Amino acid sequence: MHIIKTGLRAALLALIATAAAGGAAHAENCSPGMAPGLIALDVDQFTVLGYVPASAVGKASPLVVNLHPTGGKGTYSLNEAKPVADENGFVMIAPEGVIGPVFSGWTWNVPGVPTFGGDQYPAEDARNDVEFITKAIDAAIASTCIDTSRIYVVGWSGGARMASRLACDLSDRIASVVPIGGIRFSKASDTELGLPKAVECAPSRAVPMQTIHGRWDPTNPWFGEALGDTPFKNPYEDNKTIIAEVPKQGSSWSYSGEEALARWVAFNGCDATPVTNALAEGVEQRDYGNCRDDAEVTLVFFENLGHAIPGYEKPWAPGQAESPVNGYALAWDLMKDDSLPQK
Repeated sequence: MHIIKTGLRAALLALIATAAAGGAAHAENCSPGMAPGLIALDVDQFTVLGYVPASAVGKASPLVVNLHPTGGKGTYSLNEAKPVADENGFVMIAPEGVIGPVFSGWTWNVPGVPTFGGDQYPAEDARNDVEFITKAIDAAIASTCIDTSRIYVVGWSGGARMASRLACDLSDRIASVVPIGGIRFSKASDTELGLPKAVECAPSRAVPMQTIHGRWDPTNPWFGEALGDTPFKNPYEDNKTIIAEVPKQGSSWSYSGEEALARWVAFNGCDATPVTNALAEGVEQRDYGNCRDDAEVTLVFFENLGHAIPGYEKPWAPGQAESPVNGYALAWDLMKDDSLPQK
């Protein structure tokens, strides 16, 4: 695997030129020395891993920012999605949080939101992860060949919270966002839900928003009411049935996914009633159309999914990811046709 270290090879890499603000980079401006494989980007004192598939070399390619869940690592998210990058020709980076450790990994500093579970907030001097991910995007553009009108973000769980926040704060840079199991839309009035540091989501434009969620998600409930027993067992608690309760106010998930989706639908000015189509058995796509600036909101709802990326089983969540659909491939299909509006 070829590894590019920007700190060592920056002089050999041509900066990407853009046709206009938000315009596409052109293939002739790509560094001839760029090779497929892993990349390692210097971002402040941190290293951000990424991946350039052979299918992306020699042309201006989309960039996907892949955000790991709470307790996760960028390397895991990168490796899971590499086959989808290979098949579809997008460059991918997988930044990593620094708060923790939580379980065996890290978590994100999402503005106004507890880091994990209850009311534990990042320290006042914690790294600003919106700024950090912005710099990671800039480093990827400087080191590879990116179509800057097609920068996307996908994240799962805590990474979906972070992805949702980037849609709020980087709407002039990001074409589309796919939160998996964790769509959010923060309001200042969320202080009433036990979130005293709530920060209003105020994008500068309507942002295409596609989300993937399961009916039986016990971590970030989709509904505002309890579902009770899920079809899943907890292998660490004598295989007791996992319960899907109501969102816990004051926590990382203080309101339902359904409420978050409704907030995006309202902000983007979409029809309140979606057009619904079946994608596979137990998988339904709901498109909320007629939105401002064609910024459509889409929900892909899985009847039998828990808190998981469809098709990516986790040892601590047996059965929750079973799916006829590959979650990362689905995320790409949902966002691939979106691009920043011309200025």
